[in-house]
Amino acid sequence: MDVEVLKQKILDLAIRGKLVPQDPNDEPASVLIEKIKAEKSKLVKEGKIKATKEESYIYKGSDNCYYEKKGNTTIDISDEIPFEIPEGWQFVRMNCVLDVRDGTHDSPKYYNEGIPFVTSKNLKNGTIDFSTCKLISKEDSLKYNERSRVDDYDILFAMIGTIGNPTIVKKDRDFSIKNVALFKNISRDLLSENWVKCVLECVTSKMKSDAQGGLQPFVSLDFLRNYIMPLPPTSEQKRILSTINKMNICVQNINSDFNSLITYVNFAKRKILDGVFGENSSYKSYYGKRTKTTLSKLIPQDKIGDGDWVLSENMDENGEYALLQLKHIGQGTYLNKSFCHVNNNFFQSNNCTEIRENFILINRLIADNMNVCILPNLGFKCITAVDVCWIAPSIEYNQKYLLYYLLSPSFQKKVQLKTSGTTRKRISKKNLISLELNIHDIDHQESIALEIEKMFKILDSIVS
Repeated sequence: MDVEVLKQKILDLAIRGKLVPQDPNDEPASVLIEKIKAEKSKLVKEGKIKATKEESYIYKGSDNCYYEKKGNTTIDISDEIPFEIPEGWQFVRMNCVLDVRDGTHDSPKYYNEGIPFVTSKNLKNGTIDFSTCKLISKEDSLKYNERSRVDDYDILFAMIGTIGNPTIVKKDRDFSIKNVALFKNISRDLLSENWVKCVLECVTSKMKSDAQGGLQPFVSLDFLRNYIMPLPPTSEQKRILSTINKMNICVQNINSDFNSLITYVNFAKRKILDGVFGENSSYKSYYGKRTKTTLSKLIPQDKIGDGDWVLSENMDENGEYALLQLKHIGQGTYLNKSFCHVNNNFFQSNNCTEIRENFILINRLIADNMNVCILPNLGFKCITAVDVCWIAPSIEYNQKYLLYYLLSPSFQKKVQLKTSGTTRKRISKKNLISLELNIHDIDHQESIALEIEKMFKILDSIVS
């Protein structure tokens, strides 16, 4: 169960007007926009904000196309409209209903003591991580805050690198910002900052795909100011946000129950493996004699090896070989995650080993358990990295049987006893292949593996 995907779906329904029913008695968003513009004009006259260069008004024509009016000019912007919205809602550019700024672009001198200097890197999970902030002088902070002072209920948004992470500010200290967008509300009575945050969270992935730059992607201030957002009536904003909060609580409760269920399923799987491979296993007599051996004795020398030594400078995003890393190896399952690549020249010059379908992959960096999986057919060439041990198929043993044996509690305990290191425990290939195995004969391995697989499928169906 992917909680984040579910939460994102809730937000997506919310910004499309599909989460709660509309109330025809609500004051339409077109009136709301005019009220916000009136409040904005007051703030401009008071010198608190700068005037927008050219006011925009977006509307749907009788031909079902969307148009934008600026001054005396009207143009068709239908290709910019992301989806349809309910009657009573309005599309609006962000700078029409918000004061959108950004932090300084200067690089001041840093000190051991001073005022926190918040950048994109410090925005995490809807909060500001002050523990990682650099510190600047009070004089520099005051100078930067003349342009982009942050107040309670403002929204910060990472513009560079990790784009997104919208954060509603509730200040407990002074700070300044750099390369961070600042969304300041014109009137909290008319537009909820939580609605703006909801929209930003939902469109972050689209913004990332539209970002400029290569290794350091960014979105510009003009891009954010001109971004089109859906705007519901004020009353509906409140109903939507209340529903989102209730649904998120339900999602968290379901996720907690689901995680508990997964824990029980994994416990049952371990008991099954212990029943088959443990010292007191009833399968000893049922499936005939078991033989004591080690991986080094069981597996031919050319069928077992360690991953290749690949450095970051060896990567080539256009390379022909995907690099299988520790993150791809789960507890009995292959984890489909992103890849780095190396090219054929690197493969040839370093005498790399191609990792193929049905190879067993073993993560030699040990946390609670040693992760092991069988590689499925990925449809492209692969190598693997250091700290990954691989075992190729052979007629000497059954791959799935061997996978289950390596995952069994009795073997995992032996692994833990042979690990070394303090912060990151690992088992060397030498120690791994010398651990004692007590395996069934090859004639029975396939049938045992099939029985385990059948029981695991029943357990997996409970949580699927």
